[in-house]
Amino acid sequence: MTVRIALFVATVALAFPAWSAQDEAEIEAEHNVVSEFVTPHTAWAKPYALGKTRALFFVRGHGTDPREVCELMQRFDLDAKMVFWARIVDTT
Repeated sequence: MTVRIALFVATVALAFPAWSAQDEAEIEAEHNVVSEFVTPHTAWAKPYALGKTRALFFVRGHGTDPREVCELMQRFDLDAKMVFWARIVDTT
């Protein structure tokens, strides 16, 4: 009986990534920080004397927060990555 359970768990564990997998190019396109829309701005630290600054931003997926990261990238020499998050409120 335990062998059957172990085989079942192993099968599910190996098959699960195939069910939930997304195309890496699709994920990269959806979480792209670069924007073709350029606003008038002053390039304050472009190029920056110490090279590109790596930054990780935690932003909400709605509103203007993702755009603000793009605006910072236009003004500063940033290698920015964004992590999108959402708060789920359970009222039950």
